Amino acid sequence: MIAGVTGTDFALRLAEHVQLSLGGLLLAMAIAIPLGVVAASRKSLRVGVLAISNVLITIPSLAMLSFLLPVLGLGFLPAVVALTVYALLPMLQNTVTGLMQVDPVYRQVADALAMTRWQRLWRIELPLAAPLIMAGVRTSAVWTVGIATICAFIGAGGLGDFINRGLALSNSALLLIGAVPSALLAMSFDRWLAGVSLALTRRRGRRWRRALLAGSLAVALLGLFAPALVRGVSRAEASAAQPLVIGCKNWGEQLVLGELVAQLAQQRYGIPVERRFGFGSTDLVHAALASGAIDVYPEYRGTAENLCEQKSGRPRAEAEAWYAAEVGAAWMPSLGFENTYALAVRQETADAHRLNTISDLVRVAPQLSAAWNAEFVGREDGWLGLQKRYGLTFADTRTLDAMLVYEAVAHKQADVTVVFSTDGRLAEFGLHVLADDRHFFPNYACFPIVREAALLRYPALRELCVELADRITPAAMRRMNRLVDVDKQSPASVAEAFLRAEGLYPVRGDE
Repeated sequence: MIAGVTGTDFALRLAEHVQLSLGGLLLAMAIAIPLGVVAASRKSLRVGVLAISNVLITIPSLAMLSFLLPVLGLGFLPAVVALTVYALLPMLQNTVTGLMQVDPVYRQVADALAMTRWQRLWRIELPLAAPLIMAGVRTSAVWTVGIATICAFIGAGGLGDFINRGLALSNSALLLIGAVPSALLAMSFDRWLAGVSLALTRRRGRRWRRALLAGSLAVALLGLFAPALVRGVSRAEASAAQPLVIGCKNWGEQLVLGELVAQLAQQRYGIPVERRFGFGSTDLVHAALASGAIDVYPEYRGTAENLCEQKSGRPRAEAEAWYAAEVGAAWMPSLGFENTYALAVRQETADAHRLNTISDLVRVAPQLSAAWNAEFVGREDGWLGLQKRYGLTFADTRTLDAMLVYEAVAHKQADVTVVFSTDGRLAEFGLHVLADDRHFFPNYACFPIVREAALLRYPALRELCVELADRITPAAMRRMNRLVDVDKQSPASVAEAFLRAEGLYPVRGDE
């Protein structure tokens, strides 16, 4: 195990990456090459399709995925559609260019031999254009493998899952586990397609060419079904047709909590699990729960109430009933700690301006700069409501990744930031937390949200949640967060140590 990643976990993420990349690449080939053939002979169509493909490829990948989510949901389908869109341009351009560069003499010869349009295309034009077409396919393949890492943010899996976790935890080992195999996979795709290109353009060795093309087809089919094959040979998947899928968001505390539930389910209750960690926002992980892509994830009361209010317009007090009726999910008992938002400044800033509460901050805010994470900026129980309640106005505000706001304040790129009350890095960065003297932030008690279908499938899951209830004190959560965020221990090992200390780790039959 390296950086908390097991061999089975790595094999599954690698298989998912291959499936995503191949799916996007093959679908793009099925669209781009026929479309390029038609466009090469029709100028009006050629100009239009090339212009559209050029515009599509300029859309940032995360924005593209966000556009697809409301229509296609989470996971594999929107990821493959996005990858297909990005793979189209090189193949389409090269197909059009390759066919247009065919010497007219060859077409005249074909006409003299009374070839049909199809015969001329298949026997003369495509073979001559094949090297350029395959060059476009190879370029698209490398792009696709690289862009596929982004798909982990919407629960599609792949090697990007390790990169996502590595960014959240500032863990270089996890980043390398995701990035290096992804680069090697891109190189492998390129070499494989170079062999296919050689087979298509080589005139001699027909048997060898057919064998290579047949082998390539077999490899492609194997890659498309690779995740199912990996799951089929893993013991957990072999023991149950449908595992318990556990999700969480993409930062240290959530990863620890996800591991706590996963390990307790596996080791104590014998429930087979699949981890779907690292969702990029509350909206994404909630959508995964609502669609059935995951069965359980740790949430915070204030966040869940805010989501209910935004999506349904119902009062926050009705959030639990809304989850039951509209999402088909139940709120389990609190884990025992609350992780509320808080504002923090450097200790030297607090001393210089005598800051102890957020109200104290109001008088000096126009002289200071603030750094918020993206989710906090857009929430009514975040910056939108906070500035109204306190009348805060800063000289400058910037939006950063949640893991970078601490660095921004520590390195004096900003003076004020939003933190979490259980964060283990507060002391590490020398931050002073300001009291919410007007009681703006709601209750953020942490608890698991579980789909009712999962509770019916695994009745012991309810007992598991009851056994975890009130087990984690705020001090214990801060200690675990520090081990992950500051000491760089893996969430899996930190979760295991906590369960062992609480006497919860052994399978019940071994106690």
